[in-house]
Amino acid sequence: MTASSSKLWYLNQFELFSDLTAQDIDEIASITAHKEFPKSQVIYFPGDSASTIYILISGKARITQLSDEGKEAILAILAPGDIFGEMALLEDDGEHNEICEALEDCVVCLIKKSDFEGFLMKKPALNLKVTKIIGLRLKRIENQVYNLIFKDTYARLESLLQRLAEEYGEPHPEGTLINIKLTHQDLGNLINATRPTVTEYLAQMKKNGIIKSFGHKIVLCPS
Repeated sequence: MTASSSKLWYLNQFELFSDLTAQDIDEIASITAHKEFPKSQVIYFPGDSASTIYILISGKARITQLSDEGKEAILAILAPGDIFGEMALLEDDGEHNEICEALEDCVVCLIKKSDFEGFLMKKPALNLKVTKIIGLRLKRIENQVYNLIFKDTYARLESLLQRLAEEYGEPHPEGTLINIKLTHQDLGNLINATRPTVTEYLAQMKKNGIIKSFGHKIVLCPS
C-alpha cells in the first residue's frame, strides 16, 4: 500500500468523515500529513501554538493539565478516530494550555487549522459534527469538575468506570469489558485520587460484585 492510498484508507475509517464523498476524502487527504509518535513522546506542550488539528489513527494518547503545584489531572484519554486540538477552532492565534502525550506508539493525522477551517466552511454537516465534539469535550470536563466537588472518591471512581465502559466498552460474558489499558495511577489522575486509594476501592468494588478483573482489564458487571 502506497503512502497516498494508506492515507485515504485511514481517512475513510474515521467516523468523523463517514458522510463525506470520495472527492471530499481526496480533498482532506491533500491537506493532511501523518506523523508517528513513540510511546511517552509529547505531541504538544502548554504554550505551543494551537495551529493544528489532530486525529488519532492508531495507538492511545492522553490530554493532561498541570496545576500550579505541578499536580497532574487527566482531561481525556484518546483512542483511534478521536479528534483533538479542536479547541483551537474556538479562538484565533491561541495556545495549548494542556499536554498531549502518547500512551502507546501512535500515528496521528495532522491538519493545519486554517486548512481545516476552510474545508468546514464548505461542509456544514461536518462543521456541525465538529461543533458537537467540542461541546461534548467541554461537557465532560464540566462533569469532571462537578464530580471532584460534589462526589466522594469512591463515587468518582465508579462514575469514571461507567463512562469508560460507555466509551470503550465491549460485550463480555460477565458484563462490559473496558477495552483500554489504564494503570491505577492513570485512574487516580482522572479522579484526583492516589494510586493506593484507587487500588483499595477497586478491590472493594470487586468484592461487592461491581467489577471483575481479567489480567489488566476491568469488566463492569451488570447492575
